[in-house]
Amino acid sequence: FTSYKMTSISGGSPGVFFSETVGHLARSLAQIDDPPWNKVERLLRLCPSHSSSDPLILTCRGQDAILGLLIFLRESKLKHKNRLVPYFLNVVNALPLAQWVPSSSATLKPDQSSCQQFVFHLVTMLLQVATLDISMQEEILLSLLRLLQSLTETAVEETSASKVFQVVVPSLLGLCGAIGVSGNKELLTNVLSDVTGVSRKQAGDTVVLLKWRMDLVESVFKEVMRLTERDLLAKLDLQLTEYLTNHALPVTILYKSVSGILTVNALLMLKAVIQFQDVHAISCAGTVQALVRGLLSSCRSELHLERSGKGAELSVSQQLKRKVQAVCVCIEIEVWATTNEADAVGLHQTLSSLLNSVGGKRLDYAHSPLRSACIQQLGQLAEMWPAVAGEVVQTLQTFLTSPSYVLQRLKQLSGSVTGESAKAVAEKKAALDAKFVELRNEAIDNVCRALRVGLKTNGDFVQAFLVSIGNKLYTTHSRDQQMTSSNILITLGRVGCTLSDTPGAASSALALLQQKLCKPPSSFDTLIVDQMVQMAVKAEETSWFQVVDEFTRMSMEAVTAGYGYGPAHGLDYKSCSRAIMSGLEYIARHTSDQNKLQELLLRVLELFINLALEGKKAGDQTSGPTKASSSAFNLGLLLPVLSATVHQMQVIAQPKLRLLKLFRDFWLYCVVMGFAVEGSKLWPAEWLSAVRDVAAKSPSLLSAGSEQYLGRDLMYGSALRNDNVTAAELTDLRSNLLDLLSGSADLIAVVNKLTAAQCTYLMSAYRLESLRVSADTKSFKYVFLYLEDKGIQKDKAGMGQCMHAVADKIFQQFVSLLEQKPRTRQTELELESHAHFLVFQFNNLHKRIQRAADQYLSTLVGKFPHLLWSGSVLTLMLDVLHAMSQSLEDKAKKRQAHEISVPGTALKLVFPEDDSARERLVLDFAARCGEVIQEAVKWAPNQSRSLLQEYIARLELNIGGLQHHTGICLATECAVKYAGLNHLAQAQKASVLEKLPECLKQDTSQFISKLMLRTRCLGEVIGMKSLVSSDSGISAKCITQRLISQLDEAMVAGATEQFTVSMFRATALLVATEADAPNPELLRAICFMPMKLFTETAMQSATACWEWLVSVKPEFELQLLCCIVDSWLWTVNHQLGAFSPDVDDSLVPNTQPHNILTKFLVERYDVAKYKSADQVELYCHLLHCSLGVGVRSGNRSKLIQAPISRHVSAVQTRFRLLQLGLSIVQGDSIPDGVSKTLLRERVYSTAFDYFSVAPLWPVSESHALREDILSLIKFWQAMQSEKRHLKAPMFTGLLAPPQAEAGSTAVSPQRIMVSEGWMNTMVLSYPRHSGIAEKTISEQAHSIKSEVRGAELIKLYSKKRTLILALVANEVERLSTLYNPLGLPDQAIDGEEVVLQWRSTSFPQSERIWKEFVRLAWQMSPHLAVHMAARFPNVDAVKNEVTAIVSVHPGPVSDVVEALRFVVTDQNINRETPALTHLLCWCSVPFIIALSLFSTRYPPHPLLGYYAARVLRTCSLQEVLFYIPQLVQCVRYDKLGFVSEYIEKAAGQSQMLAHQLLWNMKTNIYTDDDAQVKDGKATTVCGL
Repeated sequence: FTSYKMTSISGGSPGVFFSETVGHLARSLAQIDDPPWNKVERLLRLCPSHSSSDPLILTCRGQDAILGLLIFLRESKLKHKNRLVPYFLNVVNALPLAQWVPSSSATLKPDQSSCQQFVFHLVTMLLQVATLDISMQEEILLSLLRLLQSLTETAVEETSASKVFQVVVPSLLGLCGAIGVSGNKELLTNVLSDVTGVSRKQAGDTVVLLKWRMDLVESVFKEVMRLTERDLLAKLDLQLTEYLTNHALPVTILYKSVSGILTVNALLMLKAVIQFQDVHAISCAGTVQALVRGLLSSCRSELHLERSGKGAELSVSQQLKRKVQAVCVCIEIEVWATTNEADAVGLHQTLSSLLNSVGGKRLDYAHSPLRSACIQQLGQLAEMWPAVAGEVVQTLQTFLTSPSYVLQRLKQLSGSVTGESAKAVAEKKAALDAKFVELRNEAIDNVCRALRVGLKTNGDFVQAFLVSIGNKLYTTHSRDQQMTSSNILITLGRVGCTLSDTPGAASSALALLQQKLCKPPSSFDTLIVDQMVQMAVKAEETSWFQVVDEFTRMSMEAVTAGYGYGPAHGLDYKSCSRAIMSGLEYIARHTSDQNKLQELLLRVLELFINLALEGKKAGDQTSGPTKASSSAFNLGLLLPVLSATVHQMQVIAQPKLRLLKLFRDFWLYCVVMGFAVEGSKLWPAEWLSAVRDVAAKSPSLLSAGSEQYLGRDLMYGSALRNDNVTAAELTDLRSNLLDLLSGSADLIAVVNKLTAAQCTYLMSAYRLESLRVSADTKSFKYVFLYLEDKGIQKDKAGMGQCMHAVADKIFQQFVSLLEQKPRTRQTELELESHAHFLVFQFNNLHKRIQRAADQYLSTLVGKFPHLLWSGSVLTLMLDVLHAMSQSLEDKAKKRQAHEISVPGTALKLVFPEDDSARERLVLDFAARCGEVIQEAVKWAPNQSRSLLQEYIARLELNIGGLQHHTGICLATECAVKYAGLNHLAQAQKASVLEKLPECLKQDTSQFISKLMLRTRCLGEVIGMKSLVSSDSGISAKCITQRLISQLDEAMVAGATEQFTVSMFRATALLVATEADAPNPELLRAICFMPMKLFTETAMQSATACWEWLVSVKPEFELQLLCCIVDSWLWTVNHQLGAFSPDVDDSLVPNTQPHNILTKFLVERYDVAKYKSADQVELYCHLLHCSLGVGVRSGNRSKLIQAPISRHVSAVQTRFRLLQLGLSIVQGDSIPDGVSKTLLRERVYSTAFDYFSVAPLWPVSESHALREDILSLIKFWQAMQSEKRHLKAPMFTGLLAPPQAEAGSTAVSPQRIMVSEGWMNTMVLSYPRHSGIAEKTISEQAHSIKSEVRGAELIKLYSKKRTLILALVANEVERLSTLYNPLGLPDQAIDGEEVVLQWRSTSFPQSERIWKEFVRLAWQMSPHLAVHMAARFPNVDAVKNEVTAIVSVHPGPVSDVVEALRFVVTDQNINRETPALTHLLCWCSVPFIIALSLFSTRYPPHPLLGYYAARVLRTCSLQEVLFYIPQLVQCVRYDKLGFVSEYIEKAAGQSQMLAHQLLWNMKTNIYTDDDAQVKDGKATTVCGL
């Protein structure tokens, strides 16, 4: 009955959608604390309604709606129960007469109908409601009982077969099945999980089993008796047979026989209602027993008839399954109904006969559930009647040890399975094996149940059983001895584990297993070891120690016997040595007691060292190059055991001397045997992983007791003594150590004087700490324990110098590992913790450690520059400086060394006792702090100044701010010193700035004003929050909404000062929050409101607030950047600022807000690229949405348009974004791939897009123009460095190579250098690959094509890069001329000279190259090529090439005014080229240009005249008035009369124009100076 699952009753896609929607709605309403009735009523209205006169009509959707409403009722803890439960009871009462409307597309289970499913789910949920509310329990149960009685009566009397088998019987099956499931917690959990959609664990936690009332139990039993009557079942079967015969297509009938399934469901229902009742309290118990015995006898007879079947396959019919299920339920009920010992004895005999009954091949498999039920009920019978416990134990013991016919047959069937495919055979075999194991385990479990019962009457009951079953190990000689012995051994182990609380049970079982282990060696040894391991883990504590002792002893004896001098019986243990090691590992993984783990660690380490010593002892007695390798394998098997042991332990910080010596010798042998070498192929990779796990928890190899331990312990206490090492081996050790350290000449001299013990100690320390760091980079601080150790510092052999070299090497590995970590917030916090540690070590008492810490901190900052402007690091440095200065002034601690505690950190600093040393330490640290702040301000000025402001403001709010604070003093000093230049001073050269006073050039006022705004607004917010905490009726949500409304009001009103204050207040509330995440509404407000206001002041306030929030709450930085990017894209979509459309060149867009924002974004990216990959992805997203792929051609483009305005005022925003894009594609923040290549293409296209229009002149102020030029220069410099980043692999990697087939590549074996002698497994140098993978032919061909394609792309991008450099250099020169027309040195811009020098010297000037550039520009955008002639007017090659191209292809540039001169040339007019025909559809040009077409400069041509006349007609008459003289002069040169015709028409439209024309013509009517010769054309026009 686990097959009951709520699927869509309505079936089909619409039905599934409706069912799922109703379920989601019900669960959503249930999650509301107090769901309103109007919402629940919407769900109720989906359910079918009925009245007393009308029957209930159940459609598929109606059924789904009822079940959804039931889900709501249960999940909401019976909310609105008084309204809903009566409706459900009415549905139950109306079910007998309900009309069912089936679905033609129903998707149901093969053995369930729509009616059966609905009734089952309905009753199941109602029974759960009854368990949740006792007051409604009786009413619900009575309704269900009436439904049962009504359906039973209908089944007995109804003559319509269609109604019986389509409605009545399915309803009965659903009702009985639901009641039966309600008594089984596991099945009920599965059903509720499927119906309600929650997890099985959640459903199981809410399941409550129902206990029925006594009178209801008897009523249910009466109905069961009626349903199981033979006459009724026979009638229903006969009626069903006739119905199936008369109907050719019985679509809705899902079974061929009713008796079996109806009997099983009725018995399950009876079992559920009686299982919690006392059999002696039920008056009908005897009747129940009689009924069940009759049914059991009948079913057994039917099963007996099945034995004649000779089916060869394991398939079982549904009828047979139902019969077996019925027998199982009958057995369970009969055990419950047993009332005396005589009945118990008789029932035991019945169960024993059923358990050992013989059947055919098919029945042995089909009867497995029956055997299982018999075994379970035997255990239950023993618990109910202890008098039969002995007989039950004997029966089950015989079942296991004879062994039983059933077990034999299952094993035989498993060995003789056949099938069409290997997969089918494997599946059948696995099913049989699983059934065999299940029966055996159930038998053993119930033996343990019976044994526990027997202990109550006989204290020696368990011991007698163990002796009895143990004897069978030596007396069994049957043909199934293998199975019998296995069953006995497993039984011994399980009894020892289950009855471990029984005195002597576990020890006796363990003793029996030990007696059999390897005496003599057999195939059972592995199984015995496994059982001993299980007992060690699950049994009593003494068993754990006994098993561990036994395993370690056997391992030692096995190895020594293998060397030829141990006990002879040790060779017997070789067969199970692997199993023993696996057992020890299992014990370690399943032991949580720290004392046991400590003991196991000691024993395994001792075993490891003893095996190593025995291996060396054996090696000394042999010769040859394979001495150590022969014993290393035995040691390697222990490494996984050690790994599993330490995995459950904390880091061993202060070990006892014995444990420390064991670890020291362990690492010595790991070095000697080569276990700890990264990348070595000598040993399995699992061993290296195990050694790394041990390193993560291993103690440092230092002795805290004495300063002279190095000489004494290494000389006399080491496992590898100096006198046991030959000269050649010593040379190898020194050479290997030098290879590891890669030291200088001084270090080489020191190492060549070290002893073997000292060399191995250094190598052990290096291997241990390097593996510890590779396992966890947070453990790097352990390296400084060696540097601080007094024994190493005072060693005269140079161990201190060597240990510093070891530390340097480990630090290099440590930094490399940190670089490989993902750039996340967790990595950032870890880096800050390492920086904190190194800051403390910088103030160490020992100069050598100070220098090492300074070197490491500098290297760390070089790799991760964002540590310079980390608020955590800066705060710690200033706090440490303050703590040191306080200790310097503390008179009570003069002339005594003491520890200094710094608030906010667990680290402590030891202050020296000498006054001069203290002063020197403080001075050095103060100077270092100043240098760090200077560098931070240099690379991240706004971020660093914001951190200084926050540090000062934070301490001012505390009481300590009223006192002297050295940290604040240094912060204030640095803030004033590095305040930066104001926007006016930034436009001046250094020579000019030197003459100005500080107040005119420094930006200190900005620093102070922002600091005051922060403290003021933060104080106001703290006051607001105090009102919330004082229960004044003001909620935190009200404060948030009020601040947002103030911000919105200031934005709408355009009040600059009010808007700035509101921004800082809103940010202060975010800063003061204690939540892990920012308020999304408030965060969105401070990001979007400045964009909507979109003024320079608003954007300055916004960036200041954002810097404040990031400096105080770095954990909010990612969410803040998401909102900033969204607000930026909002300005892009609304075409604000730099994204304004190019409508008219005279309209200057308001780009200053975007200029401020891009400056902020560029600096934030420089901060984020070192620490957050997620933020880098956001910057990429911003650029992909802001930069276009193609270059625009006028107002049209075939490709995606770049939305940035091409007006010269948007230069700063455009080229800062492009510089940001180049920073991303040239760095390693994102991997090479499609995204990076596409971003590079966007950068190049957007750069070209700016130059695809005619050059414009800026109208901005001097300092703004300087910023524009600087942005161009910085972009030019970034593009200049692009050359070394254009590499073929980044393009060829985009083309996925064909996958190589398995086995198609071959790697040459690795060359491993080893030494000779006993230490021949020690790797003397890092392993090197001596070969490369061989490529298949297809891979080689694809590689060649990729390389060719990559080279072509590199060549193309190189050309584009050079052209961009030339265009940008030209623009820099053009704008610089406007900014500094006199070329004054004081106004020169940094980097300008380099750009101009490159243009004059490095840029290729040949005609061929210029032509290639023009063709390249034409390919990208014809407009770009046309405007190149205007940008390079002195380059004739450009003009000539553009003319040639436009003459052939004039169409793409017919909308460009400037392109007209390349079509209308003397050569084209004289030749009458086809290009002139494009003048018919050419765009209009200015009036004066159209007039010039009638001048003597151009030969007369009809097309040219027609075009000029068309342009003249499109111009307004007001514009014509300014060009009257020119218009009149054109009459003389217009041989085709276009101008005369235009004058005639224009004069007719305006009297003023006509008057002006007449006056001018009369003035110019003569062609000579004496006014004697008249112009005929002018006269004619005047006449007109």
